Amino acid sequence: MGESIQEAKEILDICHEKNLTAGVNFQLRQSPYMLQLNEMIKDGLIGEIYDLDWRVVTLQPWHLWTFLQSKERCEINYHSIHYVDAVRSILGEPTSVWCKTMKSPKAPELTQTASTIILNYGDTIRANISTNHGHDFAKDYQESCLKIEGTKGAIRLTIGLILDYPHGRPDKLEYITSSEKEWKEVPIVGSWFPEAFIGTMGGLLKKLEDPTYHYMNSVDDAYNTMKVVEACYISNDSGGTLV
Repeated sequence: MGESIQEAKEILDICHEKNLTAGVNFQLRQSPYMLQLNEMIKDGLIGEIYDLDWRVVTLQPWHLWTFLQSKERCEINYHSIHYVDAVRSILGEPTSVWCKTMKSPKAPELTQTASTIILNYGDTIRANISTNHGHDFAKDYQESCLKIEGTKGAIRLTIGLILDYPHGRPDKLEYITSSEKEWKEVPIVGSWFPEAFIGTMGGLLKKLEDPTYHYMNSVDDAYNTMKVVEACYISNDSGGTLV
């Protein structure tokens, strides 16, 4: 939603001034497995969440997007923003963030290709996003996993699309509960592409038909994701606590 919070605010204001019904294509939250995962959480399957860890260790073919070489803000704006947005769809609004986003010697033409983001949801929930897009050491130990732990169980989501990109591997959604104590796989119909994109547009069409419909990709909700992203960059620029 723009390159910065200032551009996002300009987009938001235009939509409000013109009374537009508008959405933003933060589509990961609309992927089939994310919708299923959220339903499992809402149904109380794993109880109260106390730990969320999103870990990405892959080799991203950044050369496919040459326009990124001129961007001051790269990794979070153009990749991790989807993870930030998806975490918001699960846990709601964080009160603050700690962030460090950095470049890689393997991609010196880009400003950043890796990030560590800690989202503050109080003293009882640990929420981390860790991305490394320069793991150029075979495919054996690539990772693309969201793990959520609760008081009654846990959920693991493997996003196969990110592994061995752009070829991808199978997606996998699994869960375990304290009572059953055995991991079980949940069938998934569809993936991030193209189903999630269908979701963002389909939701917009439904909102146009029914103004009372809660459209999860509204410009107002997307603006809240941009606020978290902006906080990440501010945290990165402010530096850490000196030792």
